[in-house]
Amino acid sequence: MRLLTTSFLRLFAMNLGRSFRNSPDKAFDDAVMQLSAVLVLPIGWMAAEIWALVPWLHHGPSSATSFFIVVVVIFVFPVQSWLDRRFATYGQRPEAADPYRSESERIKTVIGFLLSIVIFLCAMLY
Repeated sequence: MRLLTTSFLRLFAMNLGRSFRNSPDKAFDDAVMQLSAVLVLPIGWMAAEIWALVPWLHHGPSSATSFFIVVVVIFVFPVQSWLDRRFATYGQRPEAADPYRSESERIKTVIGFLLSIVIFLCAMLY
């Protein structure tokens, strides 16, 4: 859980340092959204694989849309809700993210965030 907390604090600090949407409330909401995207991305990929492999899911004009809406409701909302509850105290004390607010730490955060997505995409293509 330490990695999850550190990842959240890094994203929170990065969002607090932006020139827009940098109020503690908005930075907190964006950090929760960004972290949930990284956590749910593999689940979304697995859902896409299941949809592609199971022929009976393909029936109907909007079957893909319906399937992905169900996946979002089942996975994304609960993950965001859980992260919101887990890190709610940090939303009230943005100074907890201060160790990660320097320019070099913000660069490390952006690189880490983008690298996690690139690694996932490479794994998905392999």
